[in-house]
Amino acid sequence: MKLLKSLQDEVIQQKGELAANTFSCVSGFREFILTARPACDMTITLKICCLVAGCINGGRGVRVTGVDANQRSVFKPAADALGNVTLLKRKSYIVQVTVRDAKTKKGSYGKTNFEFRPGVVYSFPNVNSFGFYMDISTDTV
Repeated sequence: MKLLKSLQDEVIQQKGELAANTFSCVSGFREFILTARPACDMTITLKICCLVAGCINGGRGVRVTGVDANQRSVFKPAADALGNVTLLKRKSYIVQVTVRDAKTKKGSYGKTNFEFRPGVVYSFPNVNSFGFYMDISTDTV
């Protein structure tokens, strides 16, 4: 009974974290990582507008680079403006999400089972590994 109660409490806590830790703004997500210093077992939900996506590890996943979810309505001008900003200054406006796939697409090396299109807003629930890599906020689904 103790085990069941403990697991039920964990599920309730995890659902509470997901509800409280939902981000659709890159600056808010970056601030959360810097100030809260979240534990490694914390989960979040991240909503972003896809800027670009590309295969990684020979089709074992996709790295999605995105901006604030509310930029969808002005995606083209925002993407053009980001293209004109130097890489160092661009880092604070983007987030990268790595979506891992255990199964590759049969018959096509480097192809994945996931397809992400620029300008579309995607929601990534249950993100459980996040932080900074080369000053770019990153996470893994």
